[in-house]
Amino acid sequence: MASVATSNITRIDRTIAANLGTGLTIAQGIPIAVYRIASGQAPGDTAVLPRTPEMSAIVTALGPVQHNLSGTGATQVTVTLTGNGTTATVGAIDVMVIGPLATS
Repeated sequence: MASVATSNITRIDRTIAANLGTGLTIAQGIPIAVYRIASGQAPGDTAVLPRTPEMSAIVTALGPVQHNLSGTGATQVTVTLTGNGTTATVGAIDVMVIGPLATS
């Protein structure tokens, strides 16, 4: 188990939004950020994903990962990459982090 280098983690939500606006939202303006973890990582590796300025905290992380979030959320989330049990490395992984709007 190793830590994924920050150079292998890219925030891609602006690409998804065709470089319009500052980020993605769902429902009533709930901010989401999408991170892509580059291929070549191993199952069990961990990556640290930060909240965005639009979020007051990260409350969930969605993707083929496990996370360490509590019910109250956090300013960053550590995710553990999962595999299919037969591969030494995994392909690129996209992870969505979702949090409530920042109140300041």
